[in-house]
Amino acid sequence: MKYFVFFGMVALCVFFIYRMFTTSTDDHTMENILAKDPVILDVRTPEEFASGHLEGAVNFPLNDLEKGTPITLDHKRPILTCCSHGVRSVQAAELLQARGYKNAVNGGAWTNLQMIMDKGHSTATAIKNE
Repeated sequence: MKYFVFFGMVALCVFFIYRMFTTSTDDHTMENILAKDPVILDVRTPEEFASGHLEGAVNFPLNDLEKGTPITLDHKRPILTCCSHGVRSVQAAELLQARGYKNAVNGGAWTNLQMIMDKGHSTATAIKNE
């Protein structure tokens, strides 16, 4: 019984940490950012990106950002980072901010961004290759 309670508490903590990363920017704020024609930077691997992504998204894997691979982005446009669950996008936004891209924001999971875009009737659409 002790183990059941312990593992239940661990699972609950993991869930709350996960939700903290995926909901770092609320939907209303995200809608405002999406209205400003942001660069959508998908930091998943090329294989993950090929399996489905937002139309117009730029694929630049987090590993490349961490290695210091040069990337040139428009400093005037907002930059929304996204990935599969929202953890890598947090890291990517922080790396970009450290490199001077003060307008870099964590967009979370790309599928969540798609739902926000659909709700706001954005012109961006998901591209799924199965």
